[in-house]
Amino acid sequence: MKLRDILLSQIYEKESRILPITRFKDEEKIILPRVQLVNLGNDRFEMYNTSSDIYYVMEDWRVMFAHVNGLRELSNSLSYTYKHSELEKTRRKKCSTDEEMERKQIRVDNLYSQLADIKKKNPINLNKIKDEYIEKFEESSERRRLRS
Repeated sequence: MKLRDILLSQIYEKESRILPITRFKDEEKIILPRVQLVNLGNDRFEMYNTSSDIYYVMEDWRVMFAHVNGLRELSNSLSYTYKHSELEKTRRKKCSTDEEMERKQIRVDNLYSQLADIKKKNPINLNKIKDEYIEKFEESSERRRLRS
């Protein structure tokens, strides 16, 4: 069993005691904003980033982050990082009319408000800790490989 699979299994076991499980067809899911952990059955699990319309398999370092800090912290941190990116993108947007400028300002104000709400949960900016968790995952993988 690969390290990723072990981590996902442990995360699911721990978090399923705390967070609600949604059952759909043959799958069980733990769903939080921007995160979905799926029990596919037969001791198979997968974690998805749901920040866009297309769900992406969560990167290994984010799985490690969730293992260390919990799913809710990953969800809060993904929400914070996503809103922060949206704010920067919106602020850089060029406007050619007063109406566009007004819409832009409303969007910026809304994003600031949303970020303030998320900040109350003390999220971690994932962009700032990415390298640390990539290194943790690689070190754990290497230790596991050496034991085999």
